Amino acid sequence: MVSKQARTRLRRVLLEHFCEPLCKVVVGEDAIKEKSILAHLDRASLPTNTGNLLTKAVQLNPMNENKSKAQVTISVTKITSQLIFVVSLISIISILADTFDTPNDIERVLSVGREKSIPTWYASSTLLICSVLLLVIAHFKKKKGEPFVRHWRFLGFLFLFFSIDEVATIHEMTTVPVRDAFNLNGVFYFAWVIPGILLALAVFISYFKFLQHLPKETRRLFIFSGAVFIIGAVGFESLSAYFYESYKAGTMSVLAFERLTDIEELLEMAGVLLFIYTLVSYMQKALSRIEIRIEGN
Repeated sequence: MVSKQARTRLRRVLLEHFCEPLCKVVVGEDAIKEKSILAHLDRASLPTNTGNLLTKAVQLNPMNENKSKAQVTISVTKITSQLIFVVSLISIISILADTFDTPNDIERVLSVGREKSIPTWYASSTLLICSVLLLVIAHFKKKKGEPFVRHWRFLGFLFLFFSIDEVATIHEMTTVPVRDAFNLNGVFYFAWVIPGILLALAVFISYFKFLQHLPKETRRLFIFSGAVFIIGAVGFESLSAYFYESYKAGTMSVLAFERLTDIEELLEMAGVLLFIYTLVSYMQKALSRIEIRIEGN
């Protein structure tokens, strides 16, 4: 006897892939009703090897081709080389736009030192990519019952905030209150770096065990990419703050000050690029294969 589950499955496949298409071609769509087809299938005597016949039927049926899986292959080397090209191109165009006599509207769009620009959009997009990759890793770590799921998830949401902040410049809202509260000047004139340094230290301390848990190569890349990003975002931001008063007083050329900004943004983009490489490489080794299914319900 064939199980009820096998019978039901065979009925569904025959109806969907064979009976309905045949009726539409031979006698018209409404000539044979679904109930009539099912009634004949119910009375049919099914062979004991129904499972094998069913599998072969679905595999051989050309109608099944419409439901084939789409495979997307991600190459770590290609992604990295393409991002390196984009970062290099953005940096070169920005330097040329700042150096030569470029109309203000064009310079504003191309310069890495401007907030509402193409480089800002790129930086925000790459931070969002980091967020997605981290949340994907967290999802699969949870399904496999592995530790540090919350650490991966928190990093994912943290980079989501960084992506939003890159465009909305939320961090700069802390500059004036912190500077006025502590009467800061010099390297701390852009006072948002103090909360930024405290956040970086808090994350590093709380993630110490997490870093030890990672494979050796991944751990090194994690730390190195974070260090490159922080040197740019905090280190060169503080250096720019130190020379800001000279720049405003006119004793420092605009071009020299803009070069500091170029280096700052380049290091930030390089740090994020390296972090993307780190995450994709880790996913390749730790997760091996990821399947994405799109369901109607």
